[in-house]
Amino acid sequence: MVEVGKKYNYRNLYRMRKYYEIFSNEKLPTLSAKLSWSHYSEILWLEHNKFIFYARLIELDNLLVKQLRERIISREYKLDKNPFN
Repeated sequence: MVEVGKKYNYRNLYRMRKYYEIFSNEKLPTLSAKLSWSHYSEILWLEHNKFIFYARLIELDNLLVKQLRERIISREYKLDKNPFN
């Protein structure tokens, strides 16, 4: 991986851009302040519906990053597609 500066490798730049794309239109403004960058690093690669699902799950259950990873691995999204409606 090519480094562009300290901690600015391709993966991190991709995540930063993805974050900007999601929140630049103020689609989810209150959510952006409630999740840590570590949380975002885990879910930014997910498709939109899954991203929203896990972001709300983090917020509602106050998940740690490790707990979030476990829930993504267990494919909780597929088990219950829409618990928030």
